[in-house]
Amino acid sequence: MRDKQESSFSICRPGFGASCALCCGSHNYRGNHGEIQSLLIKRYLLFKDYNQEFFRRKMTSSRSNLTGSYYYKNDNNIFTLTLPPMFNNCPQCPFLGMADEEHKAVCLLADSDTDHNIRHECFLSYRGKEFICRAKEMLTDNEICYAAIFAGDWYYYSILIHSQNLLDSLMRDYSDPCSIPLKRRELVKRKLEERIRNHPELHSIHSYFS
Repeated sequence: MRDKQESSFSICRPGFGASCALCCGSHNYRGNHGEIQSLLIKRYLLFKDYNQEFFRRKMTSSRSNLTGSYYYKNDNNIFTLTLPPMFNNCPQCPFLGMADEEHKAVCLLADSDTDHNIRHECFLSYRGKEFICRAKEMLTDNEICYAAIFAGDWYYYSILIHSQNLLDSLMRDYSDPCSIPLKRRELVKRKLEERIRNHPELHSIHSYFS
């Protein structure tokens, strides 16, 4: 592991138009970039018409007193706005949406990006287990910013920060992410799309808890 200091910003919301919600199942859908983005925007717009506390109560009421796990059931049309999963044993959090103005992945249960009060009640949390984002543990601020500037979105950024070798090769060949030729950018995106389809560990909840 490389020398790592405490980050001065959130790897989930680094700026430059980038965001990440991979641990929430943001990419675990049988659909392309545009189809998934459209789904998350529709969900965000639908949930805006409801009281946030209502959803929090619905979610927390499904928690097992024995294990702390959630057994949430889609018993209402509000919660069934989704697409089939790419991997059945990986999460698709029904409370993940996308702010349509910025195309930023957001938690529909949280009041803001800095709302940490909901973390212990997260739909995907495991009582007694520690959440770990390996990208956050491994990457420097410079690497995170580079990936954010290169991708500028939620779809490719999320996978690039979990593709260390690919990110390393880009930074080695181009000190400025804005100088990367279009042909190379397209090649990188195709490789990231292949990783989405062929690496179920990127989507598995067990990759984020220990």
